[in-house]
Amino acid sequence: MSLQKTIPEIKNYSLKEYLALSESAGIIDFPTYGILKFLGKDSLDLLNRLSTNNLENLQENHGIQTVITSNKGKILDLLQVFRTENHLLALTSLNNESKVMEHIEFFTFSEDVTVKKVTENKCVYKISGPTSQALLGKLFAKLPSDISPFTVLETSINDNNFKIIRTDFIKQPAFIIIGNIASKKILDDAFSNIVENSDFEFVKPEAIEALRISNGVPEFGKELTDKYNPLEGNLINSISFNKGCYIGQEVIARLDTYKKTQNILCLIEFKSSEISQKPPNNLFLEGKSFGVLTSLSKSPDNESYLGLAYISKKSTDLFDVNNFQADLFPKQTILISSIKPIAPI
Repeated sequence: MSLQKTIPEIKNYSLKEYLALSESAGIIDFPTYGILKFLGKDSLDLLNRLSTNNLENLQENHGIQTVITSNKGKILDLLQVFRTENHLLALTSLNNESKVMEHIEFFTFSEDVTVKKVTENKCVYKISGPTSQALLGKLFAKLPSDISPFTVLETSINDNNFKIIRTDFIKQPAFIIIGNIASKKILDDAFSNIVENSDFEFVKPEAIEALRISNGVPEFGKELTDKYNPLEGNLINSISFNKGCYIGQEVIARLDTYKKTQNILCLIEFKSSEISQKPPNNLFLEGKSFGVLTSLSKSPDNESYLGLAYISKKSTDLFDVNNFQADLFPKQTILISSIKPIAPI
């Protein structure tokens, strides 16, 4: 397993924000997505041929998660694709929309497809937590009592139109609210008024990162990179094994059929109150590499760290071992409490 760059600096987070996300609802008003708009009658067919999931029967006002892969079956991005009356809307990973556009345009020939980057024209809020739908109800009138995942709803505040999409992006109820950039102040004011009189909280990236890791959700640029395939990245629910051909399909199908993936994405707990601010991300046991640490955050008790790591299939015996010493490259001995495989998202 080759050495990789050090993972980003660990930052502390607000426990109040973390608890809002895990017990009520947190409001996320910082950028997290790129947004592409697809126009033309061949848009759905083209995306179906360039990604892992089956988009063929995607219905209006519904969405699906799918992976753009290279011809070697490696991850280029995880997309959320939504069909509206007149176009498709695709949410890419943050700052990756241009690369996704380039990839799609490379495989576009005579198809009736136009792709536009509209990130800067939109305002996007996300809310997440067990009571996030109750928070939505304080913002918008006449919403359904139970919104299904990947459903697109149209609503408004004072004649400003918004799309509401349920995504459950960190394995708990979560919604995206998308509007035109001119409508951002409407949402800013509405959320600020709600927070003043409730237990809902605006949350910062560090709190989201801590809960993401705790819930075992891979992120583009960390776990989801072009070093790994969607099976290793726990994205099997975003893959159809019954659809027609797509870029990278043969490799992914072969890996699945013959169980040839090399790594398993896991949640790893370190029993330590302090790890250096920029920890190396290669894990060693008795001088031999057994995994790659990709994300790391302090647990809420502040006495341990939780991380996500790709563990070599040759080292799965460690899943049954608790409280053992290992090394972070180049040389920091650490006590690992446990390593557990993560359920697919």
